[in-house]
Amino acid sequence: HPQIKEVRQCGTILAIELLVNEESSYFSSIRDKAYTHFVDHGILLRPLGNVLFFNAPYCLTKEEFELVKTVTLNFL
Repeated sequence: HPQIKEVRQCGTILAIELLVNEESSYFSSIRDKAYTHFVDHGILLRPLGNVLFFNAPYCLTKEEFELVKTVTLNFL
């Protein structure tokens, strides 16, 4: 996706670093937009600036995974 700078993964933790106009930073203002967008769709997310951290539980269903994927793509 053209708005993604980098994707990192360790176990069930996924980090998606977004390209932003300003310098990459954990203090980027996009975190507020991301948090609001995901919470409005029932997904708790840990955005740190322009990095979205997903820490999915092991009991995540296929339907829940599809919801997270759809909401993430809609955010981008």
